[in-house]
Amino acid sequence: MIVSEIDKKLEGLARFPFIGRERSSLGVGMRSVVVGMYVIFYAIERDHITVVRVLDGRRDIDAEFQR
Repeated sequence: MIVSEIDKKLEGLARFPFIGRERSSLGVGMRSVVVGMYVIFYAIERDHITVVRVLDGRRDIDAEFQR
């Protein structure tokens, strides 16, 4: 189930936050990881990560971030 896959990925990101792809073109400090057909966008804070969005990877990511 995709929800449990996303949850598992978030647990991994909490331990290794820099594993995601750097996406500064979408926002300062933005990073992303893929889970199935979804993309998790997040920022690394001092002692945690902040999930900014979870989008279907088939969407126009740049257009979605301009909304």
